[in-house]
Amino acid sequence: MHVQARKARRALKSLVKLQALVRGYLVRKQAATTLRRLQALMRLQAKTASSRKSVEQVRILIPRDGLAQLLHSRFTESQDMMNGIKFASFFCACA
Repeated sequence: MHVQARKARRALKSLVKLQALVRGYLVRKQAATTLRRLQALMRLQAKTASSRKSVEQVRILIPRDGLAQLLHSRFTESQDMMNGIKFASFFCACA
């Protein structure tokens, strides 16, 4: 009986060690993923902050009505580009 109990205890200890090993791997993996996401968030925040600063600089350089004209021209350019893409993709889908 003692031999079976020792084998069972040894098997249980091995199982606990394996569980700890897997749990440690999963925790490290989750920590690495969290750090990558935090870095991406920080890059995004820095990018938006710099774009805000550049918009503020543009506002200072361009009068209010000039800014509206600039934004309108950029908007129509992007709309024209999107319409061209839709037009081209329509013909690609039909062929």
